[in-house]
Amino acid sequence: MLKPCEIKLPTNLKHLTAMYLTVSKIINNIWVEYTCYCEGINSIPQTTLIFPIIFNELDFYESLLARISAHLPEDIMNELKHEEDFWHWYTCDV
Repeated sequence: MLKPCEIKLPTNLKHLTAMYLTVSKIINNIWVEYTCYCEGINSIPQTTLIFPIIFNELDFYESLLARISAHLPEDIMNELKHEEDFWHWYTCDV
């Protein structure tokens, strides 16, 4: 299984910033899917295996995001975090 520390990070600041935004968006999408799934179920799922899968996926991407942010300058990180605060809020179509 691939580990976040095995992924080669770009050395170019522009590409590293783009990677940060991409991974952050992936994390956001996982949370949206998870939330919509949980809001849409009316009974206990037949399998609870979905939850470890989702949270392992989140852990992977959050660890990768932490690695990326450790390589970005503070001013860029402040700007990215400010932008993340105002990302789209999703609603579930359940």
